[in-house]
Amino acid sequence: GTRFPVIFGDRPFGLQNALRFSLRRMMPVLNVLIVEDDPMFSLVLTTLLRKDGYRVVGPVDNGSEALSLFSTNSVDLILMDVNIRGSLDGIETASRLLAQRAVPLIYLTGQT
Repeated sequence: GTRFPVIFGDRPFGLQNALRFSLRRMMPVLNVLIVEDDPMFSLVLTTLLRKDGYRVVGPVDNGSEALSLFSTNSVDLILMDVNIRGSLDGIETASRLLAQRAVPLIYLTGQT
């Protein structure tokens, strides 16, 4: 197929990237709360989400910090590890968060 390069400044910018860039500028920033106790996985999630234009709330590794951040920040999506540090596991933490307000939630686990 025919390729149509888009130029931003002095370097080419692929059409797909140009569309993503334009859409990001038009869409509101989504706030994602990350509750994950594995520091490396938390860093990877944070980096990838920020690269794609999301605002990361946290990350935190326990339920009490998640509850605190959730009550003081706008959150549009929660990524919740099932097994986290502290007295509350991910399931109980999620239950308490969702009792405050309805937000989409995705459970994460490294267990099979």
